[in-house]
Amino acid sequence: MTFSSPNLNNLIDNWIDEDIGRGDLTKLILGKQIVSAYWISKHNGIFCGGEIVSQIFKKIDNNTQVTLLIKDGQKFTKDQKLLELQGTPQSLLAGERISLNIAMHLSGISTKTSELVDAIRDSKIRLADTRKTTPGLRVFEKYAVRCGGGVNHRMGLDDAAMLKENH
Repeated sequence: MTFSSPNLNNLIDNWIDEDIGRGDLTKLILGKQIVSAYWISKHNGIFCGGEIVSQIFKKIDNNTQVTLLIKDGQKFTKDQKLLELQGTPQSLLAGERISLNIAMHLSGISTKTSELVDAIRDSKIRLADTRKTTPGLRVFEKYAVRCGGGVNHRMGLDDAAMLKENH
């Protein structure tokens, strides 16, 4: 599964600015030694967002190492290690909330999509998404649908005409 977004750098900059703002006051008490951390799943699901998570941590500190132990679109089980991080405590903590939020959001979409795709597997029906997405996250949410086995309907109003009763 591949992902691309020309605006990813700008979005990550905005996310970091929103969360960290002028800086993280906890860095005053954290050391500069290199530490390791793991993400361990709390539930079964379909993973999504690994490349985005890697880019978030690299943007905060280019020396942070992110090792994905699972690929986007792959199933994971409760208590499974999903990724390993190595870096300074301040870098890992600075990227933690942003990256966890986006990965959990996208993995939730992938997981629910996969459940629905499984429910209709024996039919000729394909599960398609809509444009009803979170502002600024459309490309990511539609990617998550694909990771879960669904198909994308259209990205915007310029992709195809669809006339409904409100037209």
